[in-house]
Amino acid sequence: MASSKLSLIQELKDLMHAAFKIKDLGVLGYFLGMEATISSSGLNLCQRKYALEILEDAGFLHCKPVHTPMTPGVLLTHTDGIPLSDPSSYRRLIGRLLYLTATRPDITFAVHHLSQFVSTPTDKHMIAAHRILRYIKGSPGQGVFYPTNNKLKLQAFSDSDWASCSETRRSVTGFCAFLGTSLISWRSKKQATVSKSSSEEEYRALAMTTCELQWLNSLLQDMQVTTTEPIIIFCDSKSAMAIAENHVFHERTKHIEIDCHVVRERIVQGLIKLLSVSSANQIADGFTKPLASSLFHTFVSKLGKLDHKMATVDPMLCANFVTLLVMKPVSVATPSNQSPTANSTVGLASPWLFDSEATHHATPNMAILRTFSEYKGPDKIHLGDGPQQNVYIKNM
Repeated sequence: MASSKLSLIQELKDLMHAAFKIKDLGVLGYFLGMEATISSSGLNLCQRKYALEILEDAGFLHCKPVHTPMTPGVLLTHTDGIPLSDPSSYRRLIGRLLYLTATRPDITFAVHHLSQFVSTPTDKHMIAAHRILRYIKGSPGQGVFYPTNNKLKLQAFSDSDWASCSETRRSVTGFCAFLGTSLISWRSKKQATVSKSSSEEEYRALAMTTCELQWLNSLLQDMQVTTTEPIIIFCDSKSAMAIAENHVFHERTKHIEIDCHVVRERIVQGLIKLLSVSSANQIADGFTKPLASSLFHTFVSKLGKLDHKMATVDPMLCANFVTLLVMKPVSVATPSNQSPTANSTVGLASPWLFDSEATHHATPNMAILRTFSEYKGPDKIHLGDGPQQNVYIKNM
């Protein structure tokens, strides 16, 4: 439900409530595993609680993190490894990771690659899936960020990896679409047919990207957002761009399906415009193949992502320690060398306890907390700008 006027939204909600008895849950905060943090700077979407639940269920909550979700340059096949005696655990894990890609484009290619083996998974496939968990452990709160001061201008990056599948020799298409600087759509998908050349597979990737941009443009028009300039598509294949911009059907391109030539048609209509980009600056490259650590971190940095590790609250400041109160009072273990001097109330979604076993590590400016098992919140809650307003959480 979207409108430029809140009165129209309220009128529609009242109309729906009269017919269906709906309930207004208020400002978006948590819905279907997705956490939304709204501030003056923008909107941050992540699935931190959901990611930590996956790690806990798989026994990887205290594992050693890795820097990339896949081993660089390694692509698996159906015949690698020994088949699992119980493939249900692999299928369940891949299914949960697929939902996690809704806010984690950095693991999209890795999950897409492993989802090909859900019919007959092997031990090597499971090891690769566990590597994704180790990567998630490094930044479970990572998500997509949508700033408020953003230009409503569509642009996209299109790329593909020619004949990367060693079993079928089909290519992998990857693209990502931005609205201003905000990433709003991305995909990693194996192409339906085998391409005879790198130009052909890049052209097919352009066709898929064009169809996605055409749909996004229609969605923006429904929201009364009109664009006068063509949508820019960045491509690193000059030969594919030549095929799309050439109005003469050459003999070497006649075998390409007619639906792929939607790119040429949209260029003539002025909907899109192709621009060349170097392979080093091709953002969509991370959706087509496993990258080395340095290249992967460059890829992630260009996606406009934000790691949600800190939540800002506005409680009363305290001198030596903090008492956290929520839906019901919780017990507090005060360090032996401290005396209660002040209290502060913080509104949190889960109950908290001071960890009495770790109080000997506490200082006048730090309290180590123990959380209930269901808590999957931030690692650190910032209580202010002073040196005595930081509460650190120890994950148990």
